[in-house]
Amino acid sequence: VPKPRKPRVLHAYSKRHWKARILPHYQAALERRNAALSAENKPLPTSNIHLKQKIIQERWNLETPEFQAEVQKEVDVRYEQAIESYNQAFTDIPKAGKEYDW
Repeated sequence: VPKPRKPRVLHAYSKRHWKARILPHYQAALERRNAALSAENKPLPTSNIHLKQKIIQERWNLETPEFQAEVQKEVDVRYEQAIESYNQAFTDIPKAGKEYDW
C-alpha cells in the first residue's frame, strides 16, 4: 500500500471552490477562446485542460494571502490525518508467524 501523497494546494482549491469562484471565469474564457478560433476558421481543441489550469492559477493568484493560507492549512491538516491513518493501519497488523517460548 503506497504512502499517501500530499495534494497540491491548487487541486484542493479548485475542487472545493470550482462552482463559486472558478467556473464563471472559466466559462467566459472558454467562450472567448472558442469565438476567436471560430472567427479564424480554426478547429476547436478536443481538450480544455490547459485552459482550466490557466484559469485556476489566475484565480488563485487573485485570492488574498489569508485565504490562500487557510486553504494551505486545510490541505496540511488533511494530509496529516491521512498519514496518521496510514501509519495506524500498519501498527494494527499482527506479526507473521508463530512466536515460540523455548
